[in-house]
Amino acid sequence: MNKREIILNLLRERPRTNWELCQLAKTARYGGRIFELRKAGYEISEERIERGIFRYTLVAEPGPIKIEPLPVENQMELL
Repeated sequence: MNKREIILNLLRERPRTNWELCQLAKTARYGGRIFELRKAGYEISEERIERGIFRYTLVAEPGPIKIEPLPVENQMELL
């Protein structure tokens, strides 16, 4: 399991502070992993608790891609 997966699983359990992520995931690069998760479609909120301490919360995970069917009149344009 890589660091990104560890951080994702920690955030799935409950909100975590940056200090907890450093300690539990054993990495000082938690910010980079959160950036990657956000880029992959995970919604992660960040709340400043006090100077230098932030709480991260996993708000939503990416869902399946929803493809809307084209209206009938537009389908002819594709042929």
